[in-house]
Amino acid sequence: MSIKIKLSGLRCEQDVDYVNEARPDWASVMLCHRFWRCVDFDQARQLRRRLRDDIPLVGVFVNDKFSDVLVALRQGIVDMVQLQGTESEEYITSLQMMSYGKPI
Repeated sequence: MSIKIKLSGLRCEQDVDYVNEARPDWASVMLCHRFWRCVDFDQARQLRRRLRDDIPLVGVFVNDKFSDVLVALRQGIVDMVQLQGTESEEYITSLQMMSYGKPI
């Protein structure tokens, strides 16, 4: 079994600098606005630009609007999505079909 590491909750450039140094398998941003560690799409874009290209950025969503999740994927704000809410099977399947092959 291989251990994978994801550093979560990036919010500022300094966080990204630490992640770039540590080189985990993934990094993530909270894009659900109900949580204090959340960032908006513009902040996430800036963090993605600073993050090493070989570290995928995961967008974490919790029962968010389908269109918001899809925009984050299609605009390249995040490389994959982690759903942490009670999203329905239909929601997930539709998102997978429309995500251009990006992991959900």
